[in-house]
Amino acid sequence: MKTIIIDPTANPLVRKQIERNPEAVICGCYASGNQVMETVSALKPDMVFLNLDIPEGGLALLEQLAMQQLVVVAASEWQTFAYDAMSLGAVAYVVCPEEERSLQSALAKAFTCVSDKKIKMAYRNKKKLSD
Repeated sequence: MKTIIIDPTANPLVRKQIERNPEAVICGCYASGNQVMETVSALKPDMVFLNLDIPEGGLALLEQLAMQQLVVVAASEWQTFAYDAMSLGAVAYVVCPEEERSLQSALAKAFTCVSDKKIKMAYRNKKKLSD
């Protein structure tokens, strides 16, 4: 499960919690959103952890990531971004600084979404082959 972290705070708890999942591989950590879409196109990650408090505008980047049908966990210091983040396609939202339990819950939901997505894709591919 390829994962990209976009977090200007470089919170080690985020990395630690993602790495607890044996299927997760962190394929990039970025302090800003600059050139992230190029990286997404090249690496084709399954999941993105996005701190919305990036200087380039986290909600705009979230919208671009959601259009790529990526599973996104959004985070911010501001609870007020939660509704917008979820409306734009985030599967979970965490208020910074992250509490370990809420971060675990958000990531568990994201990992489940990625797994479900992979199962659906495998089923569709199998069905196409049998048609």
